[in-house]
Amino acid sequence: MRLASTDRAIVALLEVAFNGAADIERFNVECKTRSTKEDFQKATQQAADNAKRLGGHPLILLPYLSPDRLAELESMASKRRRFSCDL
Repeated sequence: MRLASTDRAIVALLEVAFNGAADIERFNVECKTRSTKEDFQKATQQAADNAKRLGGHPLILLPYLSPDRLAELESMASKRRRFSCDL
């Protein structure tokens, strides 16, 4: 996947194929250095926006998810299918 110069805000793009499958899943990664509620909200919004704009799935990386933030992420995954959440 080729990115435009305006895509510099994206932390990483991951392309994953499971067990040699021909289908590739793409993940747009948003990373934050803190785990505050505000950083969590910004990360989920930015990851979702980038995933919608570029295709693929949003993926967030934070140092720690509190039980409340984890429950919120699980709720997003079950209601909107915007995020994958594996424990």
